[in-house]
Amino acid sequence: MTSGADLLPRGLLPGLTRRLSRSQLLQAVALLLPACWALGYLQPPLNHDAALILDVAGRWLDGARLYVDVIDINPPLVFLLAALPEMLARHFAAVDGPTAFVLMVLGLAGGALLLAHRVITLAGSGFGPVSRFLLPPLLAFLLLVYPDDMFGQREHIMLIASMPYLLAAVPRAGGQRLPDGLLWTIMAAAGIGFALKPHFLLALALVEVCLMALRRQPGLRDPALWWLAAGPALQGFLMIAVMPEYLAEIVPMAFRQYAEQGEAMWAVATGGLIGPVLAVSLPLAGIAVALRGLQLQRLVVLYVLGSAVAAVVQAKGWSYQSLPATAGCLLLVFSTLAGVIDRYLPRRTAAAGAPAIAGLLLLTCYFHGATLGLPFQPQRGFATSDTRRLLDVVQRHAFDGRVMIVSPGVLPHFPMVNYARVRLTGRFESMWLLQGIYGDCGRPAPYNPPARMSADERRIFDGLSADFAHDRPSLVIIDTDAGIPACGGPAFDYLEYFGRNSVFAATLDEYEEITAFGRYRIFQRTTGTDPEEL
Repeated sequence: MTSGADLLPRGLLPGLTRRLSRSQLLQAVALLLPACWALGYLQPPLNHDAALILDVAGRWLDGARLYVDVIDINPPLVFLLAALPEMLARHFAAVDGPTAFVLMVLGLAGGALLLAHRVITLAGSGFGPVSRFLLPPLLAFLLLVYPDDMFGQREHIMLIASMPYLLAAVPRAGGQRLPDGLLWTIMAAAGIGFALKPHFLLALALVEVCLMALRRQPGLRDPALWWLAAGPALQGFLMIAVMPEYLAEIVPMAFRQYAEQGEAMWAVATGGLIGPVLAVSLPLAGIAVALRGLQLQRLVVLYVLGSAVAAVVQAKGWSYQSLPATAGCLLLVFSTLAGVIDRYLPRRTAAAGAPAIAGLLLLTCYFHGATLGLPFQPQRGFATSDTRRLLDVVQRHAFDGRVMIVSPGVLPHFPMVNYARVRLTGRFESMWLLQGIYGDCGRPAPYNPPARMSADERRIFDGLSADFAHDRPSLVIIDTDAGIPACGGPAFDYLEYFGRNSVFAATLDEYEEITAFGRYRIFQRTTGTDPEEL
């Protein structure tokens, strides 16, 4: 009987074992698990927020004006980044948008791990034996395994971009010069990642101020800093010169109507995500400051605190917003354990025991991940999910590829829209603006009369009606749960609310209800002329 080894060229396995030490083989195995894990993200569904951003980027590529024809509160750099996989999908018919997006994120994560490994290799004494063995597979866990259903969120992309940056900050703090190409690549990628949301820049600022203090010089003539500043500069250029509507209209509207939705900042800071991060990070900050040789840990503390504040000021309490803080906290915990062992064990003893010690730490890390719940729950339940059911309805009945969805949320119609490859009608992709306007009780009537509506409300009341009449999509999907408190009266009804607009009501007369499931009523156009024929 022929064994698997007999099928390989003679001498290959002995050659490999001679070239790779036992510790290198163990580290390769530790990296193989997250690499295999990453394949699960290629299965549907894509994260709903990532899918929405991908759809907005696609509408932008189709000629829609961002923040005018399609309105979202994300800054323009987010959509510029999402446009890359959307363009890839349009040039290769075998790859759809969600798959191209997942491949892009996996590519970014793989590139980040290669950059991180290169920094660890070149940093010399900046990392002890246990740390050098632990950090690559630990980062692979944080970038590929830990995000789970948050994969592809803006915070995940920021986390990917920031990890090589944090490692490169260690030799930078000690005055060691990394190769220019390597350092500039790391800094440019970090600048783009931190610039995706303005809240992220606090973590970047804390780390850079610390580095300037350690080096006792501003270092503004350092080319690396200019590469780092390129991302925020690009974001600012897009906001000011290319899409001025974002700062002039979208940001003020978001402050008026979106910022108040969610939890109080104090509740987020003391909640089940950020509360434990702060409780663990503050004592570890004391250890990092008290002990010499824990330079990485001091910088990670600043990163974690800055990321925690970013999650708090967003005042939502959503898990993905805490991802950089929670993942950074795990990096802080396990890198501190490795750093303390490197400090107190003789170097030769630490080097000999590094694979076993790092292996135990990694097992503990994976055990922590397992306590968070079974992985890939959206993927395992996709076949029976509302997203899948809605996808089936749309594929059967959206005869012209146009759909209007009136719902307060994003799930389940994202990523259904992406998989169905339909075009959405309406400049607002969800009704979050109405949630802000009608979020408080005390109003004299269930709905504001048109004459007393604010400019924000008229924007959605008239805008959605005009978009509906212009496109007259084949399907209209109405969510019966508006996510608005009833305040002791009747539930907020989208059909009643928009039906007071004569344009909306006249267009709706061309539709009949064909099905319903769960929260959703679905209408199909039965009369009228297709706008493409006009």
